[in-house]
Amino acid sequence: MMILTFFFLSSLVLALMLRPELPVYKVVSFNVNNFTTTPTLAGQWDTKISIDNPNDKLVAYFSNFKVDVAYKDGVMAINHAPGFVLNTNDHMDVNVAGLSNQGNVNLLEKTTMDDLVKERSTGSVTFTLRVSSVNMFKSGSISTRTEEIVAICEGLKVVFQNNNATTGTMD
Repeated sequence: MMILTFFFLSSLVLALMLRPELPVYKVVSFNVNNFTTTPTLAGQWDTKISIDNPNDKLVAYFSNFKVDVAYKDGVMAINHAPGFVLNTNDHMDVNVAGLSNQGNVNLLEKTTMDDLVKERSTGSVTFTLRVSSVNMFKSGSISTRTEEIVAICEGLKVVFQNNNATTGTMD
Protein backbone atom coordinates (compact mmCIF):
# COMPACT_ATOMS: atom_id res chain seq x y z
CA MET A 1 0.00 0.00 0.00
CA MET A 2 2.88 2.35 0.82
CA ILE A 3 4.51 1.71 -2.56
CA LEU A 4 1.30 2.61 -4.42
CA THR A 5 0.90 5.73 -2.30
CA PHE A 6 4.50 6.73 -3.05
CA PHE A 7 4.00 6.31 -6.83
CA PHE A 8 0.74 8.24 -6.72
CA LEU A 9 2.27 11.13 -4.78
CA SER A 10 5.35 11.16 -7.03
CA SER A 11 3.17 11.34 -10.14
CA LEU A 12 1.09 14.11 -8.63
CA VAL A 13 4.16 16.18 -7.68
CA LEU A 14 5.68 15.73 -11.17
CA ALA A 15 2.43 16.73 -12.86
CA LEU A 16 2.19 19.86 -10.72
CA MET A 17 5.83 20.77 -11.34
CA LEU A 18 5.81 20.21 -15.12
CA ARG A 19 2.19 21.33 -15.82
CA PRO A 20 1.91 19.66 -19.24
CA GLU A 21 -0.20 21.51 -21.81
CA LEU A 22 -1.46 20.18 -25.14
CA PRO A 23 -0.01 21.58 -28.37
CA VAL A 24 -1.96 24.31 -30.16
CA TYR A 25 -2.86 23.73 -33.83
CA LYS A 26 -3.76 26.47 -36.33
CA VAL A 27 -4.58 26.04 -40.01
CA VAL A 28 -2.47 28.64 -41.85
CA SER A 29 -3.50 27.69 -45.39
CA PHE A 30 -5.73 25.09 -46.97
CA ASN A 31 -5.93 24.77 -50.77
CA VAL A 32 -7.11 22.27 -53.35
CA ASN A 33 -6.00 22.01 -56.98
CA ASN A 34 -7.54 19.97 -59.80
CA PHE A 35 -10.67 19.43 -57.70
CA THR A 36 -13.35 17.47 -59.53
CA THR A 37 -16.46 15.60 -58.41
CA THR A 38 -17.34 13.94 -61.73
CA PRO A 39 -16.82 11.28 -62.88
CA THR A 40 -14.96 10.58 -59.61
CA LEU A 41 -13.75 12.63 -56.70
CA ALA A 42 -10.21 13.93 -57.21
CA GLY A 43 -8.01 16.73 -55.96
CA GLN A 44 -4.54 17.73 -54.80
CA TRP A 45 -4.74 19.01 -51.20
CA ASP A 46 -2.10 21.37 -49.81
CA THR A 47 -2.29 22.23 -46.13
CA LYS A 48 -0.03 24.31 -43.89
CA ILE A 49 -0.52 23.88 -40.16
CA SER A 50 1.20 25.86 -37.42
CA ILE A 51 1.84 23.87 -34.24
CA ASP A 52 2.83 25.56 -30.97
CA ASN A 53 4.29 23.86 -27.91
CA PRO A 54 3.15 26.10 -25.02
CA ASN A 55 5.11 24.12 -22.40
CA ASP A 56 7.93 25.83 -20.49
CA LYS A 57 9.57 22.61 -19.33
CA LEU A 58 8.50 19.87 -21.74
CA VAL A 59 9.79 19.06 -25.23
CA ALA A 60 7.08 17.60 -27.53
CA TYR A 61 7.79 14.58 -29.73
CA PHE A 62 5.41 13.99 -32.66
CA SER A 63 5.27 10.78 -34.70
CA ASN A 64 2.77 9.19 -37.10
CA PHE A 65 1.58 12.68 -38.09
CA LYS A 66 -1.58 12.40 -40.21
CA VAL A 67 -4.02 14.91 -41.69
CA ASP A 68 -7.45 13.80 -42.93
CA VAL A 69 -9.59 15.98 -45.19
CA ALA A 70 -13.26 15.24 -44.54
CA TYR A 71 -16.59 16.36 -45.91
CA LYS A 72 -19.48 15.74 -43.52
CA ASP A 73 -18.97 12.14 -42.36
CA GLY A 74 -16.72 10.98 -45.20
CA VAL A 75 -12.93 11.11 -45.45
CA MET A 76 -11.79 12.46 -48.81
CA ALA A 77 -8.02 12.32 -48.42
CA ILE A 78 -5.48 11.02 -45.95
CA ASN A 79 -2.13 12.80 -45.90
CA HIS A 80 1.00 12.04 -43.88
CA ALA A 81 4.00 14.05 -42.70
CA PRO A 82 7.24 12.91 -41.07
CA GLY A 83 7.59 13.04 -37.28
CA PHE A 84 9.40 15.91 -35.60
CA VAL A 85 10.47 17.38 -32.26
CA LEU A 86 9.16 20.70 -30.96
CA ASN A 87 11.24 22.35 -28.25
CA THR A 88 9.77 24.25 -25.31
CA ASN A 89 7.81 27.40 -26.21
CA ASP A 90 8.54 26.78 -29.88
CA HIS A 91 6.40 26.47 -32.97
CA MET A 92 6.72 24.84 -36.35
CA ASP A 93 4.87 25.09 -39.63
CA VAL A 94 4.10 21.69 -41.17
CA ASN A 95 3.28 21.40 -44.86
CA VAL A 96 1.18 18.40 -45.82
CA ALA A 97 0.16 17.51 -49.38
CA GLY A 98 -1.82 14.61 -50.71
CA LEU A 99 -4.30 13.32 -53.26
CA SER A 100 -7.93 12.32 -52.88
CA ASN A 101 -7.98 10.24 -56.04
CA GLN A 102 -8.11 6.48 -55.53
CA GLY A 103 -8.37 5.42 -59.16
CA ASN A 104 -11.97 5.24 -60.29
CA VAL A 105 -13.45 4.78 -56.82
CA ASN A 106 -15.56 7.41 -55.08
CA LEU A 107 -14.48 7.84 -51.47
CA LEU A 108 -17.81 9.20 -50.24
CA GLU A 109 -21.20 7.58 -49.94
CA LYS A 110 -23.69 8.55 -52.64
CA THR A 111 -25.79 10.88 -50.44
CA THR A 112 -22.68 12.63 -49.10
CA MET A 113 -21.29 12.92 -52.64
CA ASP A 114 -24.59 14.42 -53.83
CA ASP A 115 -24.41 16.99 -51.00
CA LEU A 116 -20.83 17.81 -51.99
CA VAL A 117 -21.77 18.34 -55.66
CA LYS A 118 -24.70 20.54 -54.61
CA GLU A 119 -22.58 22.64 -52.24
CA ARG A 120 -19.76 22.88 -54.84
CA SER A 121 -22.24 24.46 -57.28
CA THR A 122 -22.61 27.41 -54.86
CA GLY A 123 -18.92 28.30 -55.35
CA SER A 124 -17.63 27.11 -51.98
CA VAL A 125 -17.41 23.94 -49.90
CA THR A 126 -16.91 23.62 -46.14
CA PHE A 127 -14.48 20.89 -45.07
CA THR A 128 -13.12 19.50 -41.81
CA LEU A 129 -9.46 18.79 -41.10
CA ARG A 130 -8.50 16.13 -38.56
CA VAL A 131 -4.89 16.29 -37.44
CA SER A 132 -3.63 13.34 -35.42
CA SER A 133 -0.26 12.29 -34.11
CA VAL A 134 1.27 10.12 -31.45
CA ASN A 135 2.82 12.44 -28.87
CA MET A 136 5.16 12.20 -25.95
CA PHE A 137 6.44 15.03 -23.77
CA LYS A 138 9.87 14.89 -22.14
CA SER A 139 11.81 16.91 -19.62
CA GLY A 140 15.30 15.52 -19.16
CA SER A 141 14.88 11.84 -18.32
CA ILE A 142 11.24 12.25 -17.27
CA SER A 143 8.66 11.57 -19.95
CA THR A 144 4.90 11.33 -20.18
CA ARG A 145 3.18 8.30 -21.59
CA THR A 146 2.76 8.14 -25.34
CA GLU A 147 -0.75 9.09 -26.46
CA GLU A 148 -2.55 9.94 -29.67
CA ILE A 149 -3.73 13.52 -29.88
CA VAL A 150 -6.44 14.46 -32.38
CA ALA A 151 -7.20 18.07 -33.27
CA ILE A 152 -10.37 18.72 -35.29
CA CYS A 153 -10.59 21.92 -37.33
CA GLU A 154 -14.17 22.32 -38.55
CA GLY A 155 -15.74 24.91 -40.80
CA LEU A 156 -12.87 25.41 -43.25
CA LYS A 157 -14.59 27.11 -46.16
CA VAL A 158 -12.83 26.63 -49.49
CA VAL A 159 -13.88 29.17 -52.12
CA PHE A 160 -13.69 28.56 -55.88
CA GLN A 161 -13.46 31.70 -58.05
CA ASN A 162 -16.15 30.48 -60.43
CA ASN A 163 -18.25 27.37 -60.82
CA ASN A 164 -15.88 25.85 -63.41
CA ALA A 165 -12.69 26.50 -61.42
CA THR A 166 -10.81 23.47 -60.14
CA THR A 167 -8.69 25.47 -57.69
CA GLY A 168 -10.00 26.60 -54.33
CA THR A 169 -8.45 28.40 -51.35
CA MET A 170 -9.49 28.75 -47.73
CA ASP A 171 -11.65 31.81 -47.09
